[in-house]
Amino acid sequence: FGNRPLIEERGVSLFAGYTAEVWGNVAGGLKRGSVYTGLLDFGAEVDLEKLAGWKGGSLGTTWLWLSGRDASEDLVGNLLTISNIAGFNTLRMMELWFQQTLLDDKISLRLGNITADSEFLVSDYGGLFLNANFGWPALASMNMPGGGAAYPVGGLGARLLVQPTDSLAFRS
Repeated sequence: FGNRPLIEERGVSLFAGYTAEVWGNVAGGLKRGSVYTGLLDFGAEVDLEKLAGWKGGSLGTTWLWLSGRDASEDLVGNLLTISNIAGFNTLRMMELWFQQTLLDDKISLRLGNITADSEFLVSDYGGLFLNANFGWPALASMNMPGGGAAYPVGGLGARLLVQPTDSLAFRS
């Protein structure tokens, strides 16, 4: 309705997207058939400097509405999921964090409910493919409690980023 540029000028950026998948199994697995999987993701990022004058401060949140069925669970029976958006049918908060940057954005500290897979063990080209093989690695998922703080459930944590140059960054 024309309000988005006005809101963004004040430091609030809203986002939303919808992903839909239809998976089918024609042979093998548990049974033949097809399933639908859906994901509505939405949230906001707030630049606290623009909104309230807090230099280097920002807030962010991401919410998910998962719907449909999981082809791995219903049709195939494999351990490593086929879909990279499947999950329990819920509306849930995935992330809610506060971030403070210092020294002209050379240092950044993020605190809150965060996901590791948004900044760690990320494949630059994994988003090109339509399955979960290129998402959060099975090695990390199978060896961390609850699969780790990765989609679709974040966890309480802190992330420190030190970036002395544009081409060199350290994250922990």
